[in-house]
Amino acid sequence: MKRLFYLLLPIVFLIVSVPWAFVNDTEKTLFGMPDWVIYSLVSAASFATLMALLIGFCWNISAGESDDDVIK
Repeated sequence: MKRLFYLLLPIVFLIVSVPWAFVNDTEKTLFGMPDWVIYSLVSAASFATLMALLIGFCWNISAGESDDDVIK
């Protein structure tokens, strides 16, 4: 169950990080950029951090090297 969670987490995070909510015609700006650009940049940085943490701490689980996944 843990392995499935760690494998699906990046996929779910990528779906959430797409700026779906920014389809309005209003162009709000923040730091001179549209707000959807800021959302995308923050999402990309967050995804990179998430992947670094998952690879660093959960490599053995996601690679299937735990004792629970061994077929006997």
